Amino acid sequence: MARFITIVKNNLRSYLGIGLALFLMTVITSSNIPFLSNFIWSFSNKFLHLLTYFLIAFFLYLGIRNRIGRTNSNLFEITFALLGVAILAAIDELGQIFSDSRTPNFDDWLLDLVGGILLCSVIAAIVLMRKIWDMYSLYRHQKLLEQVRYFEDDPE
Repeated sequence: MARFITIVKNNLRSYLGIGLALFLMTVITSSNIPFLSNFIWSFSNKFLHLLTYFLIAFFLYLGIRNRIGRTNSNLFEITFALLGVAILAAIDELGQIFSDSRTPNFDDWLLDLVGGILLCSVIAAIVLMRKIWDMYSLYRHQKLLEQVRYFEDDPE
């Protein structure tokens, strides 16, 4: 089991890239086949836009994070994911010009961007909560050390 986990960790970047490519190919292909697109989009067009680009932003964030390593602020990774979502959504909407069953819509592009912003907000909240927890842990550790020193220095 440990060997399997090591193999997955070493090849995570490749798996994320393959996952993103398969996800994009599935979404783009299925949305341009007339009978399949009517079935897929009948669920909820707007929700699927939001969910799709939320996941794309997630894959982009993880891909760039694993590529360049972890940084303290995550600002570069979040910006890259958001910019990538904006570009991919624009390409997707512009590509709908050539499809008879779909029409490009600026509102869909904005909704795709909201999916990316939502993921970036979740990531920023997680990073902030982790920093707050780290500061609290450090504070507790310092207080504990002060108590230990107090009892060590106490002449009885």
